[in-house]
Amino acid sequence: GVQTESAISAYESFKNKKISDKLPLPTLADGIAVGRVGEKTFEMMNKHVDEMLLVKEDSIAMAILLFLERKKLVVEGAGAVPLAALIENKDKFKGKKIVLVISGGNIDFTLIDRIIHKGLVTSGRIAVFEVVVDDIPGSLHYVTGVIALHRGNVLSVVHDRLAGDLSVGKTKVVFTVEVKGRAHLEEILSELKAKGFGVRRI
Repeated sequence: GVQTESAISAYESFKNKKISDKLPLPTLADGIAVGRVGEKTFEMMNKHVDEMLLVKEDSIAMAILLFLERKKLVVEGAGAVPLAALIENKDKFKGKKIVLVISGGNIDFTLIDRIIHKGLVTSGRIAVFEVVVDDIPGSLHYVTGVIALHRGNVLSVVHDRLAGDLSVGKTKVVFTVEVKGRAHLEEILSELKAKGFGVRRI
């Protein structure tokens, strides 16, 4: 079985062999967000479930994104927790034949954009970082040129000239950039550092 870390009533009940009341926190997996597991559910869990795993909200977001992107399936958060468990426990299931029971497509479509964005951030395909540059014409162009050279796609740029830790004549520029993955991002950041820029992931 799989539960989210934000709703652990079933997990605690299974672990302690008695029904436990645990108020759920806000979660993408609202279909399993119960404060008290039902008696029949508890009975079935004890009869048929060998192990119960907990997964993080970030992994649920990534699982929803993977279903959308690779399988063209719209899966609600509660339905995506089996894949989230597989993502978090790759070594545990390595070399085994695994069947994931995916049930439920009742997802709030107003959340999908945020879930996709969160999944892209979690998987390292959207990154946010700040670069300290000279506050003169051409500095921003130079940094974006490095990003473009490495085929990064700039999604947004925000200037911060008022940060207390800045020297006079410097400005912080916060970039949100679409990349192919963490290795691709590291190429960009390494190049910027090699050019003498102060760079920090956010």
